[in-house]
Amino acid sequence: MLAGVIEALVGEGRRVLLVGPSDAAVDEALPDAAGAVRVGAEPGAGSADASREVDEELAEVAAELEEIDAVDAEVERLRTELGDYDKLAYRAASARVAAERDLAELRPRLREAEASADEARRAVVAAATELRVALDAQAALAPVRAALRQARLANEGLGVLEQRQRALREGRAALDAEEQPDGWRARRQHRRQAVAADAELHRFTSVAAMGRRRWLDAQLGARAAIGEHTEADIAAADERVAAAEHAVTGATRSTRARGSC
Repeated sequence: MLAGVIEALVGEGRRVLLVGPSDAAVDEALPDAAGAVRVGAEPGAGSADASREVDEELAEVAAELEEIDAVDAEVERLRTELGDYDKLAYRAASARVAAERDLAELRPRLREAEASADEARRAVVAAATELRVALDAQAALAPVRAALRQARLANEGLGVLEQRQRALREGRAALDAEEQPDGWRARRQHRRQAVAADAELHRFTSVAAMGRRRWLDAQLGARAAIGEHTEADIAAADERVAAAEHAVTGATRSTRARGSC
């Protein structure tokens, strides 16, 4: 373009002053250099390289200016788009985004808490179910428990009768084993003691027979109610109820503790 302008001016008979850092710049602008008058010192050998470096720097500066212009244009576009910017709406939107983010972070913890609560409720239900079953089993053994108690009382009653009757017999035998005392008064007293001992033994033997019969009947009735059960069955049922009650208490406390977290 520059060469065309120069040729047009020269063609009109005008003189053109072309200033360049080197002959190379003049030669590029004016291919037909026959009519050119060069003024100034003869350029050195590195002038062409220096000129090219300057041109490159100028090109870089021009590129940076273009980038700056592009940035300015983008800024202006953003200003135009944000002309109707609503600060309150922006804050509300920001708060909504933050809340959604917090909710997303809390969802796993919420699911974990719900699962823990469900587990605690299932534990309470299971413990309560076990307690009901244990109480039913304990209640079913109530007749057996009563029969075992009756059997113990019958055994104790029979033992008392046997012990008392044995003591009376031993006392009567001891009187017979004593030597006959001297004197009629002492002998008469000894006979009276023997007669009284015989009467007491006879009376108690009759009473003991009736009492033994009642205790034996009670013992037989208890054995019929007891069947194949033992004291160990009663103890096991009681331990099961105690363990179930403890489990219910623990599960309930755990549920309350998780609910308060």
